[in-house]
Amino acid sequence: MVFGEENGQYSFNPYIIFLPYESGGKLFYEINSFPKLEINTNVVNIYVVKKWDDKNNAAKKRPESIVVDLLDGDTVISSTELNEQNGWSHTFPLCPKNGNYTVRENPITDYKATYSGDASNGFIITNTYTGEKLPQTGQYWWPIALIAIAGLGFVLLGIYEMGAKKHGKK
Repeated sequence: MVFGEENGQYSFNPYIIFLPYESGGKLFYEINSFPKLEINTNVVNIYVVKKWDDKNNAAKKRPESIVVDLLDGDTVISSTELNEQNGWSHTFPLCPKNGNYTVRENPITDYKATYSGDASNGFIITNTYTGEKLPQTGQYWWPIALIAIAGLGFVLLGIYEMGAKKHGKK
């Protein structure tokens, strides 16, 4: 089976070809082949991709895999497992074109799922980390301005003191 443009399904009828073949005492290695095919444009392939908004799994709470259901209305049509090995994406093939499709995932602790897209353009499931915030472990930047002003003040005070000593004013 081959998937072509417009999400059509192409079904090829099998036939046999022998290579090389003999004709008139000579061997031929090239042939022209014209397979018969049927085109079904009453189906669509539905793409789903999972995105993570969790600072590259900084809290180490991201699951190894998730299960995503394809629904037609309220009925689950198919399910698949998404993980890092399949790029957190999947294509549900050969779904009837007239369906009212949505996707749903099982809830994940410490994550909130949002859904966007549609059956024609594909679905995007974005999981945003909502668990406890990570503690500040880096450097705070707000004291730098105060330290710089204080340092400049001490430099100016030192220059003034050196000038006063030089001129005997102390």
